Amino acid sequence: MVSVIRDVIIVGAGPIGSYASYLAASQDLNAVMIDSRSIVGFPLKCAGLVNPGVFKLEGIDKIGQDIILNEIKGADVFSPSGSILELRGKKPKAFSIDRALFDRRLFFLALEKGVEPFLGHKVVEIVRSPEGWKVRTIGLSGERIFTGKTIIGCDGTGSVTRRALGIQKPGSILNGISVEGIIKGARDPPRDIVGVFVGEKTAKGLFAWYIPNGNKNRIKLGLSTTTGGDIREKFDNFLNDPRLITFIGSKEDRIAFKPISMTISPIPIGVPNRICAENGVLLGDSAAMAKATSGGGIYPGLLACKDLFDEVSGSGDLSYNTIERFQANWTKGNGRELMRSNLIRSIIDDISDREIDMLIDRLRKKRILSLINEKGDIDRPVELGAAILRENPSLLMLIPRFMPRLIKLIK
Repeated sequence: MVSVIRDVIIVGAGPIGSYASYLAASQDLNAVMIDSRSIVGFPLKCAGLVNPGVFKLEGIDKIGQDIILNEIKGADVFSPSGSILELRGKKPKAFSIDRALFDRRLFFLALEKGVEPFLGHKVVEIVRSPEGWKVRTIGLSGERIFTGKTIIGCDGTGSVTRRALGIQKPGSILNGISVEGIIKGARDPPRDIVGVFVGEKTAKGLFAWYIPNGNKNRIKLGLSTTTGGDIREKFDNFLNDPRLITFIGSKEDRIAFKPISMTISPIPIGVPNRICAENGVLLGDSAAMAKATSGGGIYPGLLACKDLFDEVSGSGDLSYNTIERFQANWTKGNGRELMRSNLIRSIIDDISDREIDMLIDRLRKKRILSLINEKGDIDRPVELGAAILRENPSLLMLIPRFMPRLIKLIK
C-alpha cells in the first residue's frame, strides 16, 4: 500500500475537477487529482452549450478556439401550441463546443501546472483523521491512501465526497438525454441558432433542444424532463414533433436522423444551503450547481472554482477560514443566481401548457423582446426574469397564482 500526502485532494477529473486542480497548482498548492475513469472526456454528460464567458476565465483563455464548433447568436423558443419566441443578439450568446476535447484540454492544463493525476482509481473510502482527509482508492496501480489537508469533491451526482462531508443531497434529479448525429433531407437547418421546445408532452418541467454542431448536417438533439418513464421513448417521440420538423426544414413527416453518440445522465439541481464542511468543498454536479432552469452546469461550476481560489489568493492558504469565506461570498455572489433559480423551478413544475402559451405570447411584445435580446444571458435567467418583471410589472397579473413567488423574484 502506497501513501501519498498532499495539500489538497481533488476527487474527479471532469472539467470542474481539472479546473480546480489547475487553480490549486497555480496557487503553489501541492495537488493530486483522482478519478475512477481511465479516459478523460468519456462518457460525456452534457449537450456542450456554454456561456462565452467560459473562454475568458484564467487558463481557459489559452486552451484553443478550435474547441468551439459554433457561435450561437440566438434561439427560437417554441411554445406548446407552436408559436415562436425569436431571440437574437448582436454578439454570440453561447458556444457549441467539442466537450470531449474541452475536458481533455482542461485536464492537460492542470498537468502542465504540476498536478499529479491518478486515473483509473476508484475512491472506496474517505475518512477524517488527525493528519487531514484520508482517501483510499483501488485502481490500476493497486490500493493507495492519499492524505490531504483539504478535499475538493468534483465527483458528480453520486458524489462519494458529499457523503463523507455529510452534506445534503441535491433538491432533485432530472433525467437528460443528448444525442449527436447526422440529419438528412433538411432544406437548410439553422447554423447559428438553437431550437428550444417546451410542453408537457415533449419534456415536462424543462425542454427539448436542437443545437448546431459545426457541420451543416451534424447536430445535437436532446431533452431534459422531471418525469419518469423511458427517456429514449420520449426522445423518439421528439423526432416526430411538428415544431422540430418545421424548424429544421425537413421534407418528411419525421426527422431523418442517424445517431452517432448518445448520452443519458442524471442532472442534479437544488444547491444545498452549505457546500463546505470540515476543510472540504463541493463543486460542480456534486454540489448540484446545474441551473434549475436549464440543467446546464459547466459555467456555474467553473465560476465557483474561480471564486474559491480567489479567496485562496487573498489569504495565502486553503484553510478552514478561507473555505468559510468562500461559502459566504459565493452564496451572496455567483451562487445566488443558482439558489434563486429554485424559485423559478417551483413555477416551471406547476405551470400548464396553456399558461406557457400565454406567457410566450406576452414575451413576444416588442418592448419585452428588446430587453431580453439586450440583457439575455443563458447563465443568468433569474436576473433577466427579475429585470423583465421590474420593467413590465403587469406580467405579474398574467398568471395570478404565481404572483407571490414572482414578487419574491424581483426583491
